[in-house]
Amino acid sequence: MQYPDSSDAAPLGTTPAEDCLVMNVWRPIQIEPGKKLPVIVWIYGGAYINGGSSTPIYDGSRLCPARGLS
Repeated sequence: MQYPDSSDAAPLGTTPAEDCLVMNVWRPIQIEPGKKLPVIVWIYGGAYINGGSSTPIYDGSRLCPARGLS
């Protein structure tokens, strides 16, 4: 189990867990069936110490309007 380091500048404030693989997907609410959409892939790291997608800085919904995804 991966516990946050006490010297970590940005603790997640979440319970440590073994759920290591997470994928977040944002898409427009109304799309035509079969419509091809752009895809943005970003792999973030935590130096095998800390990391997670629950912090607000990793909220991909802000990228949607800027990239024509909404």
